[in-house]
Amino acid sequence: MTANPWDAPLAWLLLAHHRGRFLLAVARIAFAVVVMFTQRGFLTGVYDSQTALLRSLNADLVIVSPLRASLTMEQEFPRRRLYQALTVPGVTAAYPLVVREEASAWKNPVSGHEAPVRVLGFDPRDPVFAHAEIEGCRHLLEGAECAAFDARSRGHLGAIEVGTATELNRRRLRVAALFTLGPDFRYDGNVVMSHTNLLRHFPEARAGDVSLGVLRVEKGADATEVCRRLNEALPPDVQVFTREDMVRREEAYWARITPTGIIFRIGVAVGFLVGLITCYQILFSGVRDHLPQFATLRAMGFHDVALARIVLAKALILGVAGFTIGLAASFVIYGLLRAETGLRIDTSLESALVVGGLTLAMSLVAGMAALRKALRADPAELF
Repeated sequence: MTANPWDAPLAWLLLAHHRGRFLLAVARIAFAVVVMFTQRGFLTGVYDSQTALLRSLNADLVIVSPLRASLTMEQEFPRRRLYQALTVPGVTAAYPLVVREEASAWKNPVSGHEAPVRVLGFDPRDPVFAHAEIEGCRHLLEGAECAAFDARSRGHLGAIEVGTATELNRRRLRVAALFTLGPDFRYDGNVVMSHTNLLRHFPEARAGDVSLGVLRVEKGADATEVCRRLNEALPPDVQVFTREDMVRREEAYWARITPTGIIFRIGVAVGFLVGLITCYQILFSGVRDHLPQFATLRAMGFHDVALARIVLAKALILGVAGFTIGLAASFVIYGLLRAETGLRIDTSLESALVVGGLTLAMSLVAGMAALRKALRADPAELF
């Protein structure tokens, strides 16, 4: 006898026979999907937030101290390295950027509470940033006591508007413009000002020190080749990277070195294991409850392959339903997380594909494990 389980939606009928149990099963799998999405969202949020400054620079290449393993570290190098970089063929411009966070104290103009922020100092005449809002307010930063404030900074820094007067390191400051960059896992907010004003607010900073060197190369030049020349020509107290390599370096630091990235990667794995165990328990109990039906199918001529298709179809239905609900829930959760943390947490196509692939693998592995019980169904047990 030839039998095809797809002649009728047997897998769906077996699942929907107990509607309440089916909905509970989907909810349990959706919970595991939400856990994976949340952990994955935090992980990508770490990467995007920690590299936002690099992506906002008008840079083909970036010069840093070799001791600066991450942008969160304050390691400077001499400004004269930028002048030396300009002598290397292919380099057309070299701009200094100074980053200060340690010993910074931003005063909330309402509560008076002081909190650290990241302060970025540069020459407003130089196109250091590709960020449209910062680029558009460069001329406003030339005045004494003027700065631009990151409007996406965390709320405890205050409700800041253009014209707000406050203090940074106990020195007067007026907010001349706003821009949007966003906080990250180290910094609660950002302030951009001229290098001259930065030296006023941080008198311990040395005028000849640079945190990041922003380099532009000739149009049509190979940035990787120019980077190689620079690393050969400059002293070993600096390293040169393409901006893309610098971004990957920063992501690798947070993924492999810091506890933050490691914890969120483990969180994705935990969500996968929770879903795998949950899906297996659901499928196993379903197969056990329907052993008489499976034995009947055997008696009707259904072979092992046909039974396997039914069980795996059940697994896929559960996985797809759980993923769909989990994906919808992730949009809501990500919105809440963005509002609460200010981090760049979004449901990207990459994250959806990764979590979708994990959900599919989880369902199929659980289905294969539960299949053994269905294959032991014996028609003789019916009599």
